Amino acid sequence: PIGNKLIPQVLMYAKDIAPVVDEGGYEVAQQMTLVPDETMTDAFGWFEFHPVGRYDALTARRFFARFNEIELLGFNVPQTEVRAGDSIPIALYWKATQPPPLNYHLFVHLRAADGSLVGQSDKLNPAESPTTHWIADGYLLDSHTLTIAPDTRPGQYQLFVGLWEESAGRVMAYGEDGAALGDSVPLGITVNVQQ
Repeated sequence: PIGNKLIPQVLMYAKDIAPVVDEGGYEVAQQMTLVPDETMTDAFGWFEFHPVGRYDALTARRFFARFNEIELLGFNVPQTEVRAGDSIPIALYWKATQPPPLNYHLFVHLRAADGSLVGQSDKLNPAESPTTHWIADGYLLDSHTLTIAPDTRPGQYQLFVGLWEESAGRVMAYGEDGAALGDSVPLGITVNVQQ
């Protein structure tokens, strides 16, 4: 009927219903329910299932960069007005163009204009999985909580993302045009630290 919302569901079967399983092979649901969040858009046209049947929408804001075999597809930073000592959630979306031969680690930095660090989030396994286990062409959601140093002065600060590995150090990032971006990528997000 007009005015009712349609909720698409995905169900696969042959003789029996095939359960939805995660990357570890564990059953998480019998079907995926694709329920759009009205505040976000699925810019890439992909959905990620969850045991309770929701999906995580990919960011409508796009930024593309490549770190060797790994691409940063997009990101979401829902909170940019903060106070010193606050924490902000950050979602990064990654894709391996081929299985990476090294286990890369990840950092998210919040920096002042002079490059000084006022907040960071580090992970040994981005998206909770060693990068050598990443499957080519799938995308991974990588959630972070970045805490701003309590002595941070009011002002505007920028977010940067980078990868590194013990033997190789920081990994050089490249843009869509192949131009080198440096050993970290500015996300173009300004975080305003208030009084």
